[in-house]
Amino acid sequence: LQKVGLTIENYAASKNKTVPQIIQEYRQQLENDLKLDLILNQIADEEKIVVDSEEIKKISSPNQEIDPYLATYLIRQQKTIEYLTSL
Repeated sequence: LQKVGLTIENYAASKNKTVPQIIQEYRQQLENDLKLDLILNQIADEEKIVVDSEEIKKISSPNQEIDPYLATYLIRQQKTIEYLTSL
């Protein structure tokens, strides 16, 4: 919000909501995201879903360096979702 020059009050008003409503919505979304992340990680662990260096190289480019930890996380999440949709 700060990058675009908005206060939380202005943002809430633009959404026709109160600040506490906005906070609650973001809190709920964060809780849902964390739960999903934990579930996907548990499934990936149980199913022994791993990411190798070749998979990381595939998404890297010479012009843009990617954080290997972030790449591993994203690829593993994607592979876990693909596993679940194949069931």
